[in-house]
Amino acid sequence: MVSFQPQEAGLTVLQRILDTAAERNWQVTSINLDTMTEGTFIKLLADLDYKKDFQIIIDCELERLNYILNLIAAQKRNLKNYHYILANLGFLDLNVTEFQKLAPNVTGFQLVNKTNPAVEKINQDWMGFDSKDLKLTRKRFKYTGALTYDGVNVMVNAFQNLRQQRIDISRRGNAGECLANPPAPWGQGIDIQRALQQVRLEGLTGHIQFNERGHRTNYTLTVMELSHKGPRKVLLLIVSSNYQISNLSLGQRASRF
Repeated sequence: MVSFQPQEAGLTVLQRILDTAAERNWQVTSINLDTMTEGTFIKLLADLDYKKDFQIIIDCELERLNYILNLIAAQKRNLKNYHYILANLGFLDLNVTEFQKLAPNVTGFQLVNKTNPAVEKINQDWMGFDSKDLKLTRKRFKYTGALTYDGVNVMVNAFQNLRQQRIDISRRGNAGECLANPPAPWGQGIDIQRALQQVRLEGLTGHIQFNERGHRTNYTLTVMELSHKGPRKVLLLIVSSNYQISNLSLGQRASRF
């Protein structure tokens, strides 16, 4: 198995891969995308063919992932023996037109349900918003935009609840000094943390709820596969507080997942 990830964002996924590999006696090669040029990447693809390393995980942001998939597609290799797992939450945001022609086995994940009426309405509002300051061509927002939208709503919801409870969070009086040695904590920080953890709402990315450690819990991911006809849903996963996963079958499991 070969795992590709950028240095700054892939450590958590890599640690889980290595832990699982140790448990199951897998051999894993980790490759840092930040240190690779286009030429070295193309040479690596040839090495993977030679070594028959056909299980590949790619963990990076959408723009770089699109670039990598197009670079692989440009080599015109037959990929029917390969299984790519794309560790990204925006499978339907990817451009896989050329990559799909090489018949690879691809598994990915989709966080945003694009058929959700709330998602469609926000997209319509965004596309119809008239701003003279926006110089770039407007595009439909991706899952990262949906996460940003939900993040703002979480903050708004938490601070509205604090206001309704008449909790004063203004930095008056002894507000704490972050640069002190040792740092003096801001007393209202605990109130804000508690208010954020108590938020419950339905957002563009589904159900939003946090556990006692501040991690998101009880949300749904759709497992996707890329067939010769295009992307298709194969499984729904519910991710709980301790990263325990249960599935809601769509009648078919992801092959070789």
